[in-house]
Amino acid sequence: MTAIWEPPNRGNPVFYLPNTDPPNAVPASHDLIAIWDSGPSDDSVGALAAALYVLTLGVGELIRLGQGHLEVFEKESAHDYVTNVDLGVEWLIREWFRRFRPNDRIVGEEGHRDSFTFDDVVWFIDPIDGTTNFIEGSPNVTVHIGSMYRGKPFISVVGLPIAQRAIVTFENSVLGEQPIELKSGGPLVIGTEYRTDGSPEYHTMHAIESRFSASTYRVKSIGMNGLGLLTGAADAFYKPKAKYWDVIAPLGLVAQLCPGQYKMSVTYIPADGAVITTPLFGFDPSMVAYINTRHEANCRIGLVTVVPAGMPDLELAIIAEVTRCMSLSC
Repeated sequence: MTAIWEPPNRGNPVFYLPNTDPPNAVPASHDLIAIWDSGPSDDSVGALAAALYVLTLGVGELIRLGQGHLEVFEKESAHDYVTNVDLGVEWLIREWFRRFRPNDRIVGEEGHRDSFTFDDVVWFIDPIDGTTNFIEGSPNVTVHIGSMYRGKPFISVVGLPIAQRAIVTFENSVLGEQPIELKSGGPLVIGTEYRTDGSPEYHTMHAIESRFSASTYRVKSIGMNGLGLLTGAADAFYKPKAKYWDVIAPLGLVAQLCPGQYKMSVTYIPADGAVITTPLFGFDPSMVAYINTRHEANCRIGLVTVVPAGMPDLELAIIAEVTRCMSLSC
């Protein structure tokens, strides 16, 4: 995205989206001006996490105020939308990383997707998860800035712009409110997302519901699904043909806040036709080559599943029903 943009500074303490007319602008706090001018306060992971917390709150205000004042574009497939706010927010996030983390790799929904190695810090950015919700005026909208280093969560950021909140996890620490209110007992609730009723994804969900006498947590936002695992709204989650910018940030939060509570995996079919299930986090270097190859194709990695650690039969059932009702192929 080409930007005609003046950054916030102490003489002009306003933060706004590039290429919007009239400008979508919010007052820039002293903290936002400081991290935009100078980046993190030092070289520590905690300082980087704190800067991303401030940045996420800043772009979140642009998103919140932009809801209802949108240019909407349809992407490559029907019902797949992007707005001028998505594009502008991703540009802002990328610009900040370009200035202060130039050696990191970035995979973004609305921009270039870098290839990366096992030893790179890689950031998966979704500027607005739940774009349909955003267009329709729903509060179920999230910002994702999720990262991995050597196959494990590095820093995980989920913004809730309509609620004016953000949550950041890093090195067993957390910034922002922790939405953990895990339920005990009760019927099984499984989260997933799909666009249209009557689709293969729809039939897959109902087959799984029937098999486990479960109910569905579906809010048209994978970020909200991830938070649903933390709040007790859902017990499990799955997403066929997932893209990493959809899942890495919210599931990184879950992995860091609830260590050992969930089994998270990716199931996929490589070129030789075998079915492989590998950890979502903690995979070996061979997985990186597969991810890079998928990003060169259509960015779909495979079936992502998150199940309680004590329910391996649920993971196997989800894999079986996805195979039967649709396909594990991407």
